[in-house]
Amino acid sequence: MRSIILAILLSFLASLAHAAPADVIEKAKAEGKMVWWGGGTESEDREFIKRFNQKYPLIAVEQWNTSSKATQERVWAEFTAKKYSWDVVTGGGRAAQDWVKAGVMQKWSVPGLSRLPTEARDPNGYHASFGFNVSVPVYNTNLVSAKDAPKTWDDLLDPRWKGKIAVPDVMDMWVVFAQPNVWGKEKTLNYVTKLAANQPKILGWTPALTLVAAGDLHITAEAFLFRAMANKDKGAAIELVKANPLIGKGPKSFLSAKPPHPNAALVWLDWVYSPDGEKAIDEILNKGNPAAGSGSRQAQIIKGQRFVYEDETFYNSSKDFQEELKNKFGIK
Repeated sequence: MRSIILAILLSFLASLAHAAPADVIEKAKAEGKMVWWGGGTESEDREFIKRFNQKYPLIAVEQWNTSSKATQERVWAEFTAKKYSWDVVTGGGRAAQDWVKAGVMQKWSVPGLSRLPTEARDPNGYHASFGFNVSVPVYNTNLVSAKDAPKTWDDLLDPRWKGKIAVPDVMDMWVVFAQPNVWGKEKTLNYVTKLAANQPKILGWTPALTLVAAGDLHITAEAFLFRAMANKDKGAAIELVKANPLIGKGPKSFLSAKPPHPNAALVWLDWVYSPDGEKAIDEILNKGNPAAGSGSRQAQIIKGQRFVYEDETFYNSSKDFQEELKNKFGIK
């Protein structure tokens, strides 16, 4: 009991000790607000902003949230028109490299970035992950017994799952497997060829998980951990396959090259990657840092598993390979 109380006290003191430089905070208060594009759902974003304002009540957060594609289009439209109405963008899909080349973004850094996995931080300082999407296979426990449930990636190749398994309609996960630090292209292509022989249903992430949770499908090869746990928390008869390795990616935080509220934007980024911000990402978005020792729910669930993060440069240089993967699954 004493150790638990001490841990809580130390965590509280750490949150008090962490704050942006005083002069930046004062300038941010004078600016009065910052503009944030992107995020989660509307309710999640409201709660997230509420947490920020508990520490910085004099800095309003004006937010605009829509799809990643719409965010990209609006960023490019404003940049082309030489308008600079936003400070920080979360998301943007894989536009990062194009944005950096065009000068849409600027480098930034805050102390909390050191707690992220190295792969989740741009080595040039332009962006960092805002939460993590961990990809895991999921099966329905009413249709698949614990004894028969897959334990490894190779177990998904078992002919017993023919016509009973879903695979995503995008190749993101398989491209991560193809990275040199994971399986490499040859092994990944061989695996996908064998998996395609099981005649999988080609579905989006959400429909696949929905069908598995409803008992209309036995397994999906990929579901986001935070969504699977949300379904399980609501009573869905599903379980995770803690295969090695597990794949991760996530939306990114970007700072405008010409933010209208530069100090407030830095205070926001400093808070997002502080212990308080990390806790909010974990508790509100359920996308906490999966790295060992982070204390997030995702880290606890995948404890002991190897975690591999998406290499965006590799992804963008593998367009032909992605088409080859699609061909194996019969995706046009």
